[in-house]
Amino acid sequence: MPRLSVIVPMYNVAAHVGACLESLRAQTYRDHEVLMVDDGSPDGSAAVAARFEAADPRFRLIRRQHGGPGAARETGLRHATGESLLFLEGDDMVPLTALELMAGSLAESDSDLVTGNVRRFSARGDWPSPEHRAIFAKPEWRTHISRRPDLFGDRLITNKLWRREFWDGLRFAEHEDMVIALSGHLLAKAVDVRPEPVYLRRQREEADLSVYALEARFAAVHAMRAFLVEQGLDEQIEAWDLAVFESDLPVFLDAVDHADDAYRETFAELTNAYLDHAPGVLARLPVGRRVKWHLVREKRMAQLVRLTRRERRGWVRERAIGGFGRYRLRSSALTRLGVQVPAEVLRLREELALQQRVDRVEWVDGKLVVEARATVRFLRPTRRLHQRVYAWLADDRAGRRIRLPVKRVKARPLVAKPGVRRTDWGGFTFAVDPATLPPGDWQVDLLVMHRGMVRKARLAGAPRKLRTLVVNGARVVPSRTLAEELLVAVRPQDTRVGLLRVERDQLLLHGDASVDLGQNPLLQLVRPGARVSVPLEVRGRTFAGSLDLSALRPAEQVRLAPASPEALILDAPVTWQARIVPADGVERTLVVTDSVRHADEDREYRAGPSDAGELVVQVQPPVALAEVVEWTADDRLILSGSFAAAPQEKPELVVSALDRLDERVLPLESRGRRFTAMFSPVAVESPVGRVPLPSGAYGLTVRVDGREFPVELGFAVPVERETTTGRKVELDGNARGHAVLTMVSDLSKDERGRDAQQMLREQRYPTARHAALREEVFFDCFHGTQFSDSPRAILEELRRRRSGLALRWNVHDGQVALPAHVEPVRMLGVEYYDALARSRFIVTNVHLPEWFRRRPGQTVVLTGPITFDGQERPMLFLAQDDQRGFDFRTEAPGPLLAGTAEVIDAIRDLAGVSAEYAERYRAFVTKFCPLDDGQAAKRVVDHLLAYSDILPR
Repeated sequence: MPRLSVIVPMYNVAAHVGACLESLRAQTYRDHEVLMVDDGSPDGSAAVAARFEAADPRFRLIRRQHGGPGAARETGLRHATGESLLFLEGDDMVPLTALELMAGSLAESDSDLVTGNVRRFSARGDWPSPEHRAIFAKPEWRTHISRRPDLFGDRLITNKLWRREFWDGLRFAEHEDMVIALSGHLLAKAVDVRPEPVYLRRQREEADLSVYALEARFAAVHAMRAFLVEQGLDEQIEAWDLAVFESDLPVFLDAVDHADDAYRETFAELTNAYLDHAPGVLARLPVGRRVKWHLVREKRMAQLVRLTRRERRGWVRERAIGGFGRYRLRSSALTRLGVQVPAEVLRLREELALQQRVDRVEWVDGKLVVEARATVRFLRPTRRLHQRVYAWLADDRAGRRIRLPVKRVKARPLVAKPGVRRTDWGGFTFAVDPATLPPGDWQVDLLVMHRGMVRKARLAGAPRKLRTLVVNGARVVPSRTLAEELLVAVRPQDTRVGLLRVERDQLLLHGDASVDLGQNPLLQLVRPGARVSVPLEVRGRTFAGSLDLSALRPAEQVRLAPASPEALILDAPVTWQARIVPADGVERTLVVTDSVRHADEDREYRAGPSDAGELVVQVQPPVALAEVVEWTADDRLILSGSFAAAPQEKPELVVSALDRLDERVLPLESRGRRFTAMFSPVAVESPVGRVPLPSGAYGLTVRVDGREFPVELGFAVPVERETTTGRKVELDGNARGHAVLTMVSDLSKDERGRDAQQMLREQRYPTARHAALREEVFFDCFHGTQFSDSPRAILEELRRRRSGLALRWNVHDGQVALPAHVEPVRMLGVEYYDALARSRFIVTNVHLPEWFRRRPGQTVVLTGPITFDGQERPMLFLAQDDQRGFDFRTEAPGPLLAGTAEVIDAIRDLAGVSAEYAERYRAFVTKFCPLDDGQAAKRVVDHLLAYSDILPR
């Protein structure tokens, strides 16, 4: 009987359930069963599951009529035999070590459940789930929601391993997942919190902000509150009410400015119904939210809409006024809109917290120099006497503190209007002399005195990587914690590796120790949930050992398409930390400066120093490692690097869009293990000529030997380039370090987004309509995506006649190659709105925007597509529908083809087709297209001449 049961409800997830089930099949923990519950899915989900059932006895397919996810999970529970339970959505995944981590945690702690961190993922890659980041910043065993109110934000049931005997008191049929998850937190005697990711959650469509979703969310939060009352957990109700207004409802509050009146009315009614039971919660909210919820409470929805729109438009000045412990907020948005709220609503309490930012951390003359800024929120130290800053180095484990001399300096305010240059006394700097630090983990405690207020905090916001320094025989390693706090670790160099190499899949190392390693020490490589040990040979103070790298390979390989987003995310690098365990049991890390790279058939091994200079071995799928990046003067990007093993065939660079089907294959030069790729992202060959890559994110891979290797970046990122064409290009690494090339939109920040476009429509365009018309023709062809069709024919006729008019063409995202005499207009940019407002002539083959209004003196030509141009080109028809307003089979000017084979045959004999259908072609033109004689553009221009004194006749 398996120790762990995984229940996977499936409904319309055929496209993704294979990756979901593969993440369970390839787990490092093997003692589990997978119950796949087909909830009457009409797609092929069950067929995918059946293949897993046939191949692996741990997988069982259970079929039932559709009843919803809760009922499907209950069905799975009736068949589950494990001692613990995990629930998984059919389109999500779990990291390959997740079951091992959680099962081990429950076994050690005897808690009722273990909950772990979450990562989001999509075709673009994976990233930390924002709503889970702070909750899972550090590990905790046998804690409880009564001591950790932030666990009210841990709403998923799927990132948890539940002890079965505890779970049996909970039921899905009664409540939605949020209530079940929080019930578990509340009723458990103890809970383990793991910072490691244990769940990979697919990024789904944007949140549903309909009235139905609004009512469902309020029903859920009411149900949870009722549960607290029923269970007599009155002491938790205040924390829950606060979580509702901080986590559950803000997304609906932020949508009011784009919603209709029905939504706003429903939102106000439901909010007030909840507040009738929790009138004191608004006073505990941050002041900005408190003001908005106050307006909802008073049903002043029109003012709320105006306030929200004003805040979206740009910077709002907010500052504290008052004094002597009774500060309140003054907001420029409230003042300009004339929104009046009681002084108590604007009262500042916890909001007057310490704000800080680290601007610089680097080694200078052997000392770690830190430059930072800090102040109390909503207040500025405009004078030196307003604020004082004190700092200490603190080693919490040893209980030691060291005072740091702090120098206050003038610096840019932490919050300032863009473009406004000013300074205040919020800046400070200090230096850490590592020679004075004993071994330990040192952090920086701040104490700020501001206008009589005292605020304390840990210094946070340090850079991810800094150089390790060796001082007095100890390594000084600056880094940051999971909470992004500055950490300076001082480690003695007890053991050092001097020689590191690989021979026949064996990692060989040789080093020396400054301490006695005793008899029979072990070399251990450890990752969360597993360890591998081998004996070391010791001679005096030197040691040597070898490790078979295959021992670090995962037991199961991921069986997904190697370059698929799911495979790249799931088959992630695994880092093993090396250490020596002497006879006394005191573990010692290994210091190393050398590195080595090795590959076998489907794994790559990298042994070398971590950021802290300690030996680690990273095991991952093979990659193409880009070690150098350069830009040429003509905007070509050069990437140079190496493979772990020399390829057998000629490689190609593949540039693939991460959010759509768009792949570009580019040449790549290689010699042995080395490679070089060179291309211009702003001038890529396409069917229409050289154009920029469309805006968006692209993954880079190398295709060779029938496989695709992700390009990994081995240099500091991000790398940004403002090209000579004005387009911005960014090269960065995703969470795995794989290259992501981002083509930034040709629209500026002030032009991008719904709110910016609304301002251009409602302000820029009406204003431009009052300016004088310009003597120009603005062309739009298929919404800026082509230089073709009737607009091009008219443009060329105007050019032939030498009209003297400026010729401007709508271009979407730079994706149209234009002749030199035609000026491009960025679609939806400022000049686009100006062109629609001020061009004397507009020629388009698509409908203009609904907000467009033709002004006096402006001429608009709406054309149809070009069908016949008088040259009698042969026409082929691939169609099944012959209801076209005429007898298709007897009157069509070409053959009606039923399939691909017939199309190929016809193309091969176009001359024969033309001869066979010549008479019918002429009859069709005479009957249906008498004006399609190739002179349409000439007649349009003649028509314009008849109504214009500008064009030469």
